Amino acid sequence: MTNSTLVEVAFAPELVAQGRSRIGKGVYHEVGGYWLWTINPYFDFRLSGSIALAGEGYKGLARLADCNPRVAGVQPCHGNNPALKAEARFRARF
Repeated sequence: MTNSTLVEVAFAPELVAQGRSRIGKGVYHEVGGYWLWTINPYFDFRLSGSIALAGEGYKGLARLADCNPRVAGVQPCHGNNPALKAEARFRARF
């Protein structure tokens, strides 16, 4: 987020209740890569993947959410789980 003021104003009561005054600007950090192996001009293999870690902005918004509404009171989320993505592709061109 380039400017988190609007989000901070919208969630001001919740932030005050948690003893915080701001939400970070970092949304997520992502690293990825791929490997391509071309056997010949007609066949190739491609492996790709990425991992995304929540930044302070996402973690701040997660703490405002209720992760378990069935339990009395607010159970805040932590936003610590990484997002993983992977793909394996075999292509044949005729």
